[in-house]
Amino acid sequence: MNIDRKVDFALEIIKKFLLLKYVVITELGSFNNVLLVVRSPNKKIHSQIRLITSGKKIQKSKLFGKVYEWTLHGIDEDRKDYDLFYCFICFDKDLGKNRRFIVPKNVVGKYLKEEHKYWVTYGKTHKENDWRAFRLGFKGESYSKLIPPPMADEYEERWDLFK
Repeated sequence: MNIDRKVDFALEIIKKFLLLKYVVITELGSFNNVLLVVRSPNKKIHSQIRLITSGKKIQKSKLFGKVYEWTLHGIDEDRKDYDLFYCFICFDKDLGKNRRFIVPKNVVGKYLKEEHKYWVTYGKTHKENDWRAFRLGFKGESYSKLIPPPMADEYEERWDLFK
């Protein structure tokens, strides 16, 4: 994914919060890891939002099925940040639009931990490493009962989680 598109994604999210009358502070670590700190209009709620972008199309694998997928790090399994959310962003070529998924840190951490443990034990070629894959699934698709991904439609455009 090119840098221009990543900047556009970040600006799109910042604009969304400004329209909701939130105060937004941006910390650019890299364009793959943008952190926003937002404060609600009533100034009582502060949230951190990590923007994670992906240039990948919908993934289809034998192990995990049809999913959207983003790469994270092992530290994302146990983030201690108070009131942290992830905003996973991708451009869906089939729909011709950006899709944004707002997911609380506890959902992300639980999935990363369980998925990585399963992935390492599956097959002889997988070894322990610091990379993790977060996935969102689709209703109507079948997934492993051991590690079902959170469903994309449960988290798409969930701006209400910040209220």
